[in-house]
Amino acid sequence: MTCPKLGPSSFIRELIMWFGYIDYVALFEIVDSNTVVIGATRHQPEGDYH
Repeated sequence: MTCPKLGPSSFIRELIMWFGYIDYVALFEIVDSNTVVIGATRHQPEGDYH
């Protein structure tokens, strides 16, 4: 599994999640070694986060 970096920060990333025929993308930030904050999720075909 890979989580590509977004923008200049190496702590903000995207995670693609597959559920059968439905894909979702989660935008998240790595705060520290024990904390991840999920900022938004979207359905894969959509163009922007909600």
